[in-house]
Amino acid sequence: SGTLLVGLLPPADGPRPGASVDEMRALVAGGVVFRIAVATPLGRWQPIGELTLDEVLPADAGDVDFDPLQYTGGGLTPAPAWLQTVRSEAYRLSRRGRHAPQEPRLEPEPDRA
Repeated sequence: SGTLLVGLLPPADGPRPGASVDEMRALVAGGVVFRIAVATPLGRWQPIGELTLDEVLPADAGDVDFDPLQYTGGGLTPAPAWLQTVRSEAYRLSRRGRHAPQEPRLEPEPDRA
């Protein structure tokens, strides 16, 4: 229990900083594995699982809505509260700027499934 940071550790043969979208798409299409890791605020990252990406969404799939503040699951609570206030506003303004629904969608649009 307590505060944990959650992150992804990049693959050793992953993209370099500043990789283009096309380079990232090629990497995902070929299958790429990130390690999911946790750490205490002053501790070292400890791998606890893996996330495999192996399919690229088509260019016409539209925006992907992601708001970890609304959908954390598993009893997780994002912290610290002051930062989450800032992030919440950033996600809200991003949706407004993209003319996206104010509530993130959790599944692909019906015509894209």
